Order: sequence, then structure tokens, then C-alpha cells
Amino acid sequence: MSRTRAPRTETPLRENVKPLPKTADLLRTCADRGLAVVLATSGQEADLEWMLPAIGAGDAVTGATTSADVDQGKPEPDLLTTAMRDHGLDPQRTVVVGDTVWDVEAAQRAGLPGIPAGPVLTVSVALPPGCARRSGSSPSRPRSGRG
Repeated sequence: MSRTRAPRTETPLRENVKPLPKTADLLRTCADRGLAVVLATSGQEADLEWMLPAIGAGDAVTGATTSADVDQGKPEPDLLTTAMRDHGLDPQRTVVVGDTVWDVEAAQRAGLPGIPAGPVLTVSVALPPGCARRSGSSPSRPRSGRG
């Protein structure tokens, strides 16, 4: 079944969107340390044109996944699992930082740790080798397919 979305020509109030303090610093620090920073947004691909400058560290973002890439948006885990697959992120070394309860819920459904960070920040960060999550840091539920 295919999805049809009405095109959005304008995002109300987007000029008023401001990142949380230190958002750009966090993203640049992650990138400087060799971590992949992937934006997983329920917005459309065209929204990246204003979102990345609004965040203030678009140069640190190595990739993005948008609503056009998935069938279901957050809180379903599709955006996060697609971001991991498409950008080569290891689920055992991925952390989700999100700006809404839906981001944290999507992270939980994807079996990833989710960190609520307040408005205007949703990124997935791949941890460096040797820095795997501690067991028990994600919800205990069976994973499908791969172990």
C-alpha cells in the first residue's frame, strides 16, 4: 500500500525555532570524536533545509532520515531502524537523543537507549568501538532476526 502525503509549502513558525543551548557544541564534539551524527526526523526532506541551519551545526551531521524514508513515523521505531541501516550504525553502539516523548518511545521500541533533551534536537550518535552499552541499558525484549 502506498502512502500519499500532501506537499507542505511552508512550515509555520520555523523562523522561531532555536536549538537548545549547547546543541551545536554537543553535535560538533561528537563529530570531532569520530562519531556518526544522524538526524532522524519525522519532518520531510525539504525541512532539512531550515532544520540544519536552525540547529547551528549542520556541518556535524553526517546523514539524515526523514518521513519520506519510512512507512510509519515516531513513536514507531521505523525512523531509527532505517537510520541505523542506511547510515551503517551499529545498534549496540547507538544512542538516541530526542526532543519529544515520541523520540524516547521510538528509541525504546527500537531497543535503543533514549535520552530526552528538550526541544529541537533529535540525533542518533554511534559510539566508538570498545564503548558498547552496558547490558540492561535498553528494554529487555527479544530482538527479531539478528542477535
